[in-house]
Amino acid sequence: MPFEPGDLVVLIDRKGGRHLLRLTEGKERIGKVGVVDTGSLIGQEDGTVIHIGSASLTALSPTVLDKVAAIHRKAQIILPRDAALIALHADVKAGDHVVEGGAGSGALSIVLLHLLRPGGRLVTYELRADHAQVAQSNVERAGLCDNHEIHIGNIASDIAETDVDSTILDVPEPWEAVPACHEALAPGGRFVSFSPTVGQVEKTHEALKVFEMADIRTFEVLERELVVGKRGTRPSFEMLGHTGYITAARKLG
Repeated sequence: MPFEPGDLVVLIDRKGGRHLLRLTEGKERIGKVGVVDTGSLIGQEDGTVIHIGSASLTALSPTVLDKVAAIHRKAQIILPRDAALIALHADVKAGDHVVEGGAGSGALSIVLLHLLRPGGRLVTYELRADHAQVAQSNVERAGLCDNHEIHIGNIASDIAETDVDSTILDVPEPWEAVPACHEALAPGGRFVSFSPTVGQVEKTHEALKVFEMADIRTFEVLERELVVGKRGTRPSFEMLGHTGYITAARKLG
């Protein structure tokens, strides 16, 4: 279907760079590429190629991966490979009520909000106002702000929600938030945390055991792309290695 006014579009350059924009009658600068007249894409088909100077860009309807790749970064983000496993172990689905600790730049929030539609709700607690502002801006650019609230506060002490389906943490000391998360979770609710170090994982496990959380497990995701060619196929020499450990648990009824 042709693009319409107000549509969200991703422009992909030859190197795979992604630039997210909303179609209006105005102009928008995209990175170092130049200025694009967004109105010129209205009525064009998905896959249209446009030229800005010497650059060629393909206009496509964005996937959630495109939205994450195009965010403006203030803090380190949770990568899509980790976000996918986090969402699976948190069992995030349409209509759920999820509480998130730590906004970062909003990458994980975008993935969660995508899965929560329709009818779901995400509440995020972030200590730093500058991170919260960037995350909120990225969520708005991704067109997913309708069911999102972000508060300046500490999830370990400020969480006000109850009977939630899952709590998801990307904070330096997740074990300190276990009591508050346990209190907020509905029976059978899921707890998931993301931590860079083994020491953080060990402390989180101990806290979860104190509250008799069930099915406590920790995972690490390693990603390596395949290079496919006419003369043969091989694993990429560049593997995306350690980023963090994902710890998951369930609250008993």
